[in-house]
Amino acid sequence: GRRLDTLSGGERRRVLLARALAQETASLVLDEPAANLDLRHQLELFTLLRRHADGGAAVVASVHELGLAARSCTEVLLLDGRGGVVHGAPAEVLTPARIADVFGVEVMTGRTDDGTPYFVPLRPIG
Repeated sequence: GRRLDTLSGGERRRVLLARALAQETASLVLDEPAANLDLRHQLELFTLLRRHADGGAAVVASVHELGLAARSCTEVLLLDGRGGVVHGAPAEVLTPARIADVFGVEVMTGRTDDGTPYFVPLRPIG
C-alpha cells in the first residue's frame, strides 16, 4: 500500500525484481540484484533466482558477493579488469589464488556442514 518513491533502496529493488518475474520472461539480466538488501533478503533473492533458472529461465547477474555467486550459480564469469576472463563452475573459477590475483585480497575459503561455500577476506595483498 506504499508508493514506490517512499520505499527504501532494498524494498524498491525487490519490487523491481517482482515486476520482472511477473512478466514470466524466458531470461533475466540483472545488475547487482542483491544491492541494498540485508543478508536474509539476499539469500531469499538468490534462492528465488535459482528456482527461476531451474524452471528453465536463463538468469544472468553481475554479482560482487562471491559467496552468493558460488552458492547460487551453476557457472560464473570472472573478469579481472585487465581484459582477462575465466569461465566455469564456481569451484573451478573462484579459487583463493584467482581471487588474490583479481581482487588483490588474500581469502580463506571453505564449506559449511551443508556444503555451502564461503569466502572470508583476510588482508590486502601488496
